[in-house]
Order: sequence, then C-alpha cells, then structure tokens
Amino acid sequence: MWDPVTLKTAKMNYWVTKAKQPTAVIAGWVRKDKIFRWCTKRRPVELKAHDCLFIWKGGALSFVIAIAECLSVKKKPDMEGYYWFRIRFLTDAFEPKLTIGLLRKDPILKKASFLKVGPSGTLFRILPEMGRHLKLLACKRGLVEPGALPDGEIHASTADAVTNALERSAGFESNPRIRKAIEDYSMDLAAKYLDQEGFAPKDTHTTKPYDFVCRKGGAELFVEVKGTRAAGKAVLLTPAEVKHAKKHKNSALFIIHSVKVSGKKKPVVSGGEQRFLHPWDISAGILRPQSYVFTLQK
Repeated sequence: MWDPVTLKTAKMNYWVTKAKQPTAVIAGWVRKDKIFRWCTKRRPVELKAHDCLFIWKGGALSFVIAIAECLSVKKKPDMEGYYWFRIRFLTDAFEPKLTIGLLRKDPILKKASFLKVGPSGTLFRILPEMGRHLKLLACKRGLVEPGALPDGEIHASTADAVTNALERSAGFESNPRIRKAIEDYSMDLAAKYLDQEGFAPKDTHTTKPYDFVCRKGGAELFVEVKGTRAAGKAVLLTPAEVKHAKKHKNSALFIIHSVKVSGKKKPVVSGGEQRFLHPWDISAGILRPQSYVFTLQK
C-alpha cells in the first residue's frame, strides 16, 4: 500500500532521480502538473510526500530536464523488485541548460554524488543547500519563474490528501497497468469516434494540455479524453488542462465511463459508455479545488 498520511510537519528533502532513456522519450513524459509514476531498484527509505525531485537525463548529454514533487511512496517492491513512487511534474521539459559540464564547475554542486562518473543507483539525495541552489540556477537560466516552486516547511500529508481525494472523486487508478490500459482504451475509442465524425484527429497528448487536435470544415477543435471505471460524473483535470479549456472555447470533452477491467498483470478493458461534450463549456460545470498549502511567514 501507499504510505499512510502523516500529520507531522517536515522539512522538504531534495533528490536527483536519473532516467536513461533518450531525451525525446523523457520529454514526452514531462508535462507541468502531470501525475506520473517513477521507480527505483533501491528502496527509497527517506523519500516522502512533497519532497523535491530533479529529473536527470543521463547518457552522453546529461542535464536536468525537469523538476517534480513526490506525492506518495509505496512501501513494498513489486514482483520485479522495483519501488514505485508517484510524482507531479512542476515544470515542462527543460532545454539542456543545466548540463553536467556546467554543474561540475559550480562551487556548490561540484561534489554532488550524482555528478560523479558511474555512480550506482537512480535516486540520490542531495543537501538542502544544493537543492535550493539548483532551483536558483533554473530560475537564472530562464527555465522556471521565480517563486513558482515550493520551498520551506510543508505538511507531508498535503500531497497524499490531494491524491486520495482526486482518486475518490474522479476514479483515479492506483494500479499503473490498469490505468495505462484504460487510458489506451479511451484514446483508441475517442480516435475512432472522432474519425467517424469527420474530425480528422491528431494525437497530441504527449506534448500538449489536450489529447487531440481536430479540424473539420476549416475549424479547429481541441479534445480532452477521460476514461474511468467510475460513473463519469466527475473527472480529474490538471491545472494546465483547465487553463487551456478556459482560454479556448473551441474545446470538447470525450468521456468513456463505467468501463470493465479484467486482470491486473495484463488487464483487458471492455465496455463502457461514451459521452461527448461538444462544445465543452468548462464554466458550466463545477471546478472544486481539492487542497491548499498554507505556509507560515518566517
């Protein structure tokens, strides 16, 4: 199970987590406010909710490609020995500005373990002054707006509380295989429906805050897709998706709800009921904030 909620106030820890995939693959994962699952072979004993994570792109050109926060950590490994933890990206993918060459010359960061040649592992804890300095460098390089990233003391329960609330209200799937199967199933159904209706859909879900961009009769339409085993009365939207839907009145929402899932290791999704809101006026529904973070002034 995921770590239980704790009511203690805790200092934010800073970590670097390495990804060895090509830049284009990692950049496809990263989208501001997107919730994602990460894993490591080594048990992340001290990693906790709301810690700050710097996503490190390894390989020939190594650099900080994004910043994220930890939402929750799984206590036990899966069948293959991996420890999983949920993260939320705080930024979009960075250009290669915070490179290994630059950081090795930095007087504060040059001795950091993740910068050494061939260190074992994929998750490295760094000193608080190193973490704060890395965030400062990201701001100075124009990668992040000043004040856009959390800092200081926070309640470690906040992120877990948000995640749990979203799961209950919007049918969030904690099993990554089932979640991925439902997402793929929903995207496939949506693509077929939009194509049959003459919208000529183009998949954009890895790079944009909407899943399809369509064109019909010279008009452009942005389509968001949501799939769930729940009744579909509520769906989870990221801040980026809300912002885009508010700004673009030519938006639509495709929901496939009440789907059936059989199996956990190799889940098979079937059935479900479709609902296509076109046009989608986001102001006609109710947007509920799930949580707030209150930080005391020093």
